[in-house]
Amino acid sequence: MVQDQLVEYVSSQLKLGISRDAVKSALAGAGWIATDVEDTLKKVEGANKPAAPATSSAPAVSSKPAYSQIGASSFTAPASGAAKSADQPSIKVSDLISASGSAMSFSNNSVAGQQGKMVQKTKAFVEDPMPASKTKRGLILKIVGLAVILGLGGFAGYLYFQNNDLAAKVATLGGASADVTSRVASLTGQVQALNASNTALAAEARSLTAENALLQANLSFAAVPLASSGVSTSSQTVSISGKLTAGKSSYTLTTSYGVLVFVQNAKDTKVDAALKPLLTSTSSVMLVGTHVPGSQYITVTAVNGSPL
Repeated sequence: MVQDQLVEYVSSQLKLGISRDAVKSALAGAGWIATDVEDTLKKVEGANKPAAPATSSAPAVSSKPAYSQIGASSFTAPASGAAKSADQPSIKVSDLISASGSAMSFSNNSVAGQQGKMVQKTKAFVEDPMPASKTKRGLILKIVGLAVILGLGGFAGYLYFQNNDLAAKVATLGGASADVTSRVASLTGQVQALNASNTALAAEARSLTAENALLQANLSFAAVPLASSGVSTSSQTVSISGKLTAGKSSYTLTTSYGVLVFVQNAKDTKVDAALKPLLTSTSSVMLVGTHVPGSQYITVTAVNGSPL
């Protein structure tokens, strides 16, 4: 595609004698698209191309000699007509100068100065102007990069505040957890204390129950229960313990409450054999048997847990 902003530059460079390839390489190095440069060169070359001369039998002779490089020692004159002669002589610059006189006189210093100016102009144009497409592309990349940076910064800030919020919640939950743990430990200690107290109370209750049963057994030998007490006056099994002594016709058991209990079947051979060895014992003797409440007599069925 032809770039209008390059037309004037390309035209001026070609007019100054800069070769087509040099101009094309300089523009490509500056970032211009090769196809655009080529199209622009073609347009400038087409515009600078001289119009076709009128048809003539004799070939037109150029009033100026063509040369490929300023300052060269020699150049080849263009061929006249359709064909070139292989033996065409090389024309010297000195001959051309002497033939043309002052019109064809060149100074080496002048040529060098013109070449320096052309190089400076080319360098200035190559370094300063930037292709529009490259400028737009760079601007778009900068905008996209800025947007990405801002987006990442915002996301990082969001994560930072979320992390702080979560850290505060974790700290709060940690404090609450520590408080709950402390309370649980305290409650556990209280439960353990209550369990120990309950065990002690249970043992005390068992002791009191046994003591109550012993007391009731002693009372049943000392007094007749009242009818309003709900205690049966018929024969019942009792267990009673105390110090065993021997009487004239029976064995006597003195309880810890001082109640005297007499063995009603003392003459029974088994009962006598079981009780006689215990007369000298310092330990309490436990008797189990049947008894009628209000009576001081017991019919022994077991001695110290051994049935008779």
